[in-house]
Amino acid sequence: MFSSSLREMHLYDRLLSEYLRKTRGDQTVRAFARKIGLTHGTLHRIENLQQSLTIGKLGQIMEKLDCSWEEIFGKAKLLASKRLVPPMSKAVPTKKIAKTKISKSR
Repeated sequence: MFSSSLREMHLYDRLLSEYLRKTRGDQTVRAFARKIGLTHGTLHRIENLQQSLTIGKLGQIMEKLDCSWEEIFGKAKLLASKRLVPPMSKAVPTKKIAKTKISKSR
């Protein structure tokens, strides 16, 4: 479903990417980026899950788009509860204990 690098991105990054793509519609990346105060390169990386935003920059974008947290991230709990996304934490690998052969001395 997702490449390994996309699986590691946080659910909120994915939801923001979807929201920005949907909101951009037919506008070019360059025109929409200018509208929300980003460079076109930054918007491209956000939409392609290659970059995250700071809370401050997210707030600025939300103000320019006149949208709420719920509009962008409202379905996060639903998706996480249905396990439609991989868990965000990685399991700590356990050490394998090497089996040693015990020889009997006579």
